[in-house]
Amino acid sequence: MTTNARTLRRWWLWGGGAVLLLVALLLALGVLLFTTPELEQREIQLTSELVTSGRARRGELATLMQQTGQARFLPYLVETYRFEQGNKAFQNALETLSGQRFAGKRALRQWFEWLWSQPFSLDETFFSWKRSLYAHELPNMAPLLHNEGTLDWRTVVWGGVPPGGIPALNEPALLSADEADYLSADDIVFGAFVGGQARAYPVRIVDWHELVNDTLGGEPVVLSYCPLCGSALLYSRAVGNVVYTFDTSGLLYESNKLMYDRQTLSLWPNLSGVPLSGPLAGTNVVLKRFPLVTTTWGRWVQAHPDTQVLDPGTGPSGTNEDYDLYRVERDLLAPISHYDGRLAPKDWVYGVVSNGRALAYAVEALQAVGLLNDAFAGTNLVLIADPVPGSQYGFYPATVRAFQRGDHRFSQDAEGLRDERGALWSVGEKALTQPQTGEVLLRVQGQSAYWFAWSTLHPQTELRQPAAPNSSP
Repeated sequence: MTTNARTLRRWWLWGGGAVLLLVALLLALGVLLFTTPELEQREIQLTSELVTSGRARRGELATLMQQTGQARFLPYLVETYRFEQGNKAFQNALETLSGQRFAGKRALRQWFEWLWSQPFSLDETFFSWKRSLYAHELPNMAPLLHNEGTLDWRTVVWGGVPPGGIPALNEPALLSADEADYLSADDIVFGAFVGGQARAYPVRIVDWHELVNDTLGGEPVVLSYCPLCGSALLYSRAVGNVVYTFDTSGLLYESNKLMYDRQTLSLWPNLSGVPLSGPLAGTNVVLKRFPLVTTTWGRWVQAHPDTQVLDPGTGPSGTNEDYDLYRVERDLLAPISHYDGRLAPKDWVYGVVSNGRALAYAVEALQAVGLLNDAFAGTNLVLIADPVPGSQYGFYPATVRAFQRGDHRFSQDAEGLRDERGALWSVGEKALTQPQTGEVLLRVQGQSAYWFAWSTLHPQTELRQPAAPNSSP
C-alpha cells in the first residue's frame, strides 16, 4: 500500500469517522429540535382528550403516553388517576414512565406525594388543565375552580365528595344539658363560650357535617372541623356588614379541608380562615377566631351547667367508623407535600402564633407535666393540660388552654390554680381571674391539630416538648 493510500485510510478511520460522528450528532440534534414542537403538540392533543374521554378511551390515551417514553406526561396521568383508580392502563403507564410502583389502599396518596417531590415545572397552563379535569368530572364544582388567588393548585386534590357532599348544619336545633341524654360523660365535645353563652358541639355529630353555621351569644359563627387534620376552629362569620355561610367544597389542600362561602364561592382552608382562591382572595379578609376547647361532655357540663348542645335530630349522628379508624391509624389518608420528622405525622400538638412566629407544643409532653410556665415571642404564657380520661378511639389526649401569665408563675394543687404567692385563680374560657384582686389574664389563641397539619401550615414552627413540671422559660 502506498504512503498516500495509507494516509487516506488513516483519515477515513480517524478523521473521516469523527466527521461522520459529528454529522450524525448534528442530525440527531436536528431531529430533536424539529420534533420538539410536534411533541408539544402531541402533548396538548393527548392531555386535552384525557379530560373529556370516557374510561376506555382514557386507558388508550394512557397507553399512548406510555409509548412516548416521556416523563412529562406523569403529572397528567397522576391527576387523572384520581378518577381512574383500578384502570390498569394508568397503573402500567405510571410505573413504566416513573420507575416507581405503589400498591394498596394508600397508593393514590403515594403517587401524589411522589409527584410533588419531583422537579416537574407545573405552571398555570397545567393548573388550568387540572381545573378543567375537575370541572368535567364534577360539574357542580366548576364555579369553585378559580384561577385568581394564592392557592397552590399543585397540592390541591379531590377529597372524594362533591361540593356540599358533607352537609353543613345551619342554625341547628339545640338541647339543654339536662335534655341531652344521648351523651355519656366520656363523649368528646368541642366547647365554645361566646358572648356569655356556652355551647357544646359533640364529635359524634360534627363528624358527619364538619361545618356548623351557628349563632352563639349573638355572634354569627362557624365551627369548622377537619377530621383528617384533627383541627376544629370556631370563626366569626361576620366580616364588616357581610355574614358568610360556609359549606364543604370537596377539595383538600395539603390534606386540609377547603370550605367555601356561599356568597362569593371563595375557597378557605379550615386551618387559616383566610380566603386563598376566588373573589375574596387577596382582599385582606380574615375570619376572627374565638377560643375552642376539646374536652369531654362530663367536664364541659360540669364547668358550664347552663350549656346548650346540638340536638342529634338535626342530622346524621353516632359513630363514624371511617374517621374512628383514621384516628387510631398512624398513616395519613390524603397526600401532603412535606413531612417534618421532628414528630410523627399524627402526633397531637397545641400550636400558638405570636408576632408572626409559630410554636407547637407536643401534647403528650404537656399532658405529662400538666402545667407549664413558658414564654414565647415576648409573651409570658401558662399552659394548662388536663388529661382526657377514657377518650374514645384515640382522640385528643388532653384538654389544653393557654393564657397570658404576666409576671406570675403558676402551679396546681388539689384546690386549683395558684400563683407564686399561693393565691387561687379561677380558670375560665376567656381568662384567668384572681377573685380577691380582680386581676385578669386573657386567653391566648391556640390550636390543637395533628403535627403534619400544623407543620405544613407553619413550616418554620418551633417545637417544644416540656420534660418537667413548671419548667422555667
